[in-house]
Amino acid sequence: MATLFSCRKDFSANEKAETITQVKNDLTKTKLGKEKANPFSFEIVKKAIEKVKKQKAEARRQAQAARPNLILPPDTCDGGGGGGGGTVYPTHTYVRFAPQNVDQLTELEESGMELVDVPLTYEVEEDGDFYQDPSIPEDQITYQYTLVPYGYPLPSHIPYTVLDQVYLFNEDDGEAQEPDPWTGGGGGGGGCEPVPYQTADQQSTNYLMPICEYTAQHGGDPVIAATQQLLDECIQPYEVYQAATEISGFEEDAAPVTTNNIAARGPRYYPQGILSVFNTDLNAPEPLKGVLVKSRNFMKLGITYTNANGQFYIGKPYKRKAMIIVKFKNDRATTRGINGVLKVWQYVFPVKHKLGRFYDNGLQTINFTFTRDINPHSETARKWAAASTMNAVWDIDQFNQQNNIPAFPRLKIWLSSRITSDASTPMLNYVLAPGIGSPEAQVEYAIVSGILDKLLYLVPYAGQALVVLKRVLEMNKPDVTLRYGGGPTGNTLQSREIYNTMIHEFSHATHYWGLVQQQPVAGGSQYWWNNVKYVIANGGYGERTDNGAQRTAVIEAWGFFAGNTGNAFKYGNGVFAGNINAIRIRLDEIRQLENAIVDNSKSISTFFNGPGSTSYYRGWIPCGMLHDFTDNGENPFTGITDNVNSYNINGVFRGLRFTNNTVQEYRQQLLNQNGNLQVNEVNNLVGQYGF
Repeated sequence: MATLFSCRKDFSANEKAETITQVKNDLTKTKLGKEKANPFSFEIVKKAIEKVKKQKAEARRQAQAARPNLILPPDTCDGGGGGGGGTVYPTHTYVRFAPQNVDQLTELEESGMELVDVPLTYEVEEDGDFYQDPSIPEDQITYQYTLVPYGYPLPSHIPYTVLDQVYLFNEDDGEAQEPDPWTGGGGGGGGCEPVPYQTADQQSTNYLMPICEYTAQHGGDPVIAATQQLLDECIQPYEVYQAATEISGFEEDAAPVTTNNIAARGPRYYPQGILSVFNTDLNAPEPLKGVLVKSRNFMKLGITYTNANGQFYIGKPYKRKAMIIVKFKNDRATTRGINGVLKVWQYVFPVKHKLGRFYDNGLQTINFTFTRDINPHSETARKWAAASTMNAVWDIDQFNQQNNIPAFPRLKIWLSSRITSDASTPMLNYVLAPGIGSPEAQVEYAIVSGILDKLLYLVPYAGQALVVLKRVLEMNKPDVTLRYGGGPTGNTLQSREIYNTMIHEFSHATHYWGLVQQQPVAGGSQYWWNNVKYVIANGGYGERTDNGAQRTAVIEAWGFFAGNTGNAFKYGNGVFAGNINAIRIRLDEIRQLENAIVDNSKSISTFFNGPGSTSYYRGWIPCGMLHDFTDNGENPFTGITDNVNSYNINGVFRGLRFTNNTVQEYRQQLLNQNGNLQVNEVNNLVGQYGF
């Protein structure tokens, strides 16, 4: 599972000797204040709508009485008289779930619900990293609060309490068409995030229907519909909101501006800013790309994603304040991270960070950089690793697009400071999935489960926590894993190491998905599962003469080629273009491939010797072979004569979309898929790599 020993790299040559500090549980608890009245309660909003209708009708009557000879234009609203007669229904149900185990918590999370651990109608006196309801023991999962679309079938197997029926609408000008993030419609363009295939283990539970799918099947976005209904009846949503606050006694964060005793809207603030992640190789921040940013105050929720420049803008305005939270997820990938600090069940959720509560103009000038901590067991290191991983997701997507290579499917990524081995791409949510998965893998899953049992002895937990953690991993199976700590007593990896490794792993995911698209079961999942078993049995790449080693040789040859080439692409574009340190890294990434040395006595070695030195891969894995198909010439000291120069990255990938169990099989597919370019030269080059 998260423990496959598939992609070993030696980063020790250039890692400074740093001392790990003792991990501290420095997470703080959120403290609640008093409960506030809910102006969005359905019964309150109904009264507010009627009040506004009566006010409009009375204003019309008074205008007519003051000037009896004045002929007013006909009221075109439905029902006439300054307001329509359309039936109003709730838009949402306010629910408190009480999940009894990680299975139930995972079901809620995977359904797409926006879960919050604090009750939505309470003031917050002190913002912390988490909240534990005082009525629930510290070793149990706390309540989870959310809004679901009205009519959504609530689960019978997960305890819940309906707290209220709610009517949400966009009350301010300019946001009438802003989607409802509570039901999956928010997020910088909207749409329903694709849900990964469910494994047989997951399907054995009563999985909930995704919120966004339910919304799509039952009338669409409820907030937009509710707002439009008010406008169609010539009712200004802001007037309804003002009436609702008066009826409910809701205390605004700031007193409304009044002119001649008429309440005015006052200023509105749209959350926006720039997020960055510190790049240790450049000693400078780089934009944090494609992460989810969430704003919330009371029941008003906004969601968007950062762009290529790390910028975000949320179209939901706030009157004075909002909590801003970053989640390291998008519709391409979700990160989860284990470092031993959080409570075990909190690893069900994506890695997230509360930026804090911002006020007034501060909401529109948010600027934050995620920094590295040498101690991999700290929360700072976990979030920095997650931020760097999300950047790698963005970068490999750009690399694939540039080379016309298909994107990989949505990934579940596990990051750990300790328990997982270096890095792996088992693609378990797909290899074990009914339909496209390997039937053999589903039967043999106990192999992976047994390894997980053994590995969990390394976790600094005890007793029942180990059982819970294993279940968290089983219910949230990894497709890609990374150990961002240098070892049980090592340091957090540097930026280049994370980027190279993750782009390498995401290239494996691309390879797997290219196989699945050709022939799902035999051509994709079974082939991948055979390699997973080989890696487990051999504790890594094994030896060149092992049964199945050449399949690994093909898979890893692409991983090293695409990993290094993709990382060179990253460090040559955007904010990196022209940076002297980035140029050095970019050249060194290619140099390692160009200078690769065949050595059947080694699995794989990487040497990072810095500027001006010879950097290379060495081992029996043909790390440089695919690069040699695309370049010109070779350094004499490698012992390789390279006369192949007619292939590009896309052509190299086309040959991989088949079940190549040997390097010779790949050689033949490479020729077949590229019009037999330079046949003799290709044959000679592959032979020089020992195959």
